[in-house]
Amino acid sequence: MFKFIYNIFTTLTDALFNFNKAKSHTLQIMKELEQQYGGKFSKSLIEKTSRYEAIQQIVINNAFTKLAGRKTNAFESVSNKLFFILTFLYDDIMDEKILTEHELNDLLENPLNNPHNIFEAKVLVDVHLQLLQRAKQPEKYKSTILAIHKAQKDSLIQFNHQVSQPELLDIVMRKGGYSFLMCSLYIDLPISDEMDKCWYHIGSMLQFIDDMYDIYADQQEGIYTFANTSTKYSILEDTFINMVNQLKANIKSLPFHEYQKERLFIQLSIIPAFGYLALDNFNQLKDQNGNFKKFTAYPRKSLIIDMEKLGNIKRLIAKSYKIGNSWT
Repeated sequence: MFKFIYNIFTTLTDALFNFNKAKSHTLQIMKELEQQYGGKFSKSLIEKTSRYEAIQQIVINNAFTKLAGRKTNAFESVSNKLFFILTFLYDDIMDEKILTEHELNDLLENPLNNPHNIFEAKVLVDVHLQLLQRAKQPEKYKSTILAIHKAQKDSLIQFNHQVSQPELLDIVMRKGGYSFLMCSLYIDLPISDEMDKCWYHIGSMLQFIDDMYDIYADQQEGIYTFANTSTKYSILEDTFINMVNQLKANIKSLPFHEYQKERLFIQLSIIPAFGYLALDNFNQLKDQNGNFKKFTAYPRKSLIIDMEKLGNIKRLIAKSYKIGNSWT
């Protein structure tokens, strides 16, 4: 109990005092890019980038750097902000078809030969080159950014109603996994396959959880995910439980002392706790045989999980404690 309370309290205190500061720094960087290239980011891009980067910085990056007895340093922090700017700008370019897939391929593979004079392309190239220069392993950065791009292109299959669940799970794993593997390239920790697997798996799990929370929004947009194409509760539950078990196994394999790995697991326990909270909601939707109707048949209210409700927050903390206490 004490270990959980101490580590979660430390993370919450960090968030309380540093969340707005982290957001403000990202906003400053984005404003400087706007001034440099004479354009404007969309309001939604600015909000998503600054908000999610701050959360990830505090909850995940700082948990990993604590393995080395420190917080994320200034260089690592700026690198992370640049990558989030790149990620959300890339998503906007793809979603709004500002550039074609072929043009994006050329920009990512040959950023110094950018023929485009539009704001988004110029910023994308600038940030891409900054990140390449900052990466501990430049060649790995190049291969990972192309893997992210491929996963994004492959995800277009999610608009095909004939897509299979194995295909959808593969998309989930790669979209989230490679994005978080990229984040690890800017953090000065021992380089190892075990560390890579851990970061990759956290990203995959987060993408899977995100899809469980976005059931209503995704079906409105005609997007098929593993979550909203599930027909049996047991399959969805088993898939997620396997992910949680794999997270623990990946952390246990890290080249650090046992107490450091346990602390990391406790600090990250909030992530699978969100997934278990979503599963509780899915459990209410199944019939007596454990089957789901088509999710379009459920009312919107039954598919939405309001995380501002005190009851849900309490349940989240309780689930996080249960997960963190399962280390041994």
